[in-house]
Amino acid sequence: GLATLGFSVLKARGENQRMIVNGEEPRTDFGDSQKPLSQDILDRLGVEIVDPKRGQIRLEPTAYSLNTLGAVQGGVLAVLADESGQTLARQVSQPDWVTRDMTLHYLALGKTGPLETEAEILNQSDEAALVRIEILDRGEANRLVLVATLRVGTHQ
Repeated sequence: GLATLGFSVLKARGENQRMIVNGEEPRTDFGDSQKPLSQDILDRLGVEIVDPKRGQIRLEPTAYSLNTLGAVQGGVLAVLADESGQTLARQVSQPDWVTRDMTLHYLALGKTGPLETEAEILNQSDEAALVRIEILDRGEANRLVLVATLRVGTHQ
């Protein structure tokens, strides 16, 4: 795969992320170091599939999914968009389809929740579907948090 990524290192806030100084190199621990990831990431995050035929999924923010700003971490939003798009595409076409590429546009912080996805098929062929996903913060008057497009299809 190919990805382009940008990020910032911000001062930790709260218990879920803390800076640990080891010599001169800082390190960030994410999540709960006492309970490493030992289950499916969607289960660990508490993702609920509301309506697979619409690609609608829901996440209640928890300390595990938050960043140092108290908002749902960007990678978690990407996971939600990915799952939403694949779920919808698999319902309308092939059950083994996977995400082939994804474009994400982060628009606002998702802090209150629940966060819910809305998905629609924009284009479909026998080999792939183009899916548009929105993530909305229902606790903030349906604030639009993220817009994504996914190309979902065969493993090629």
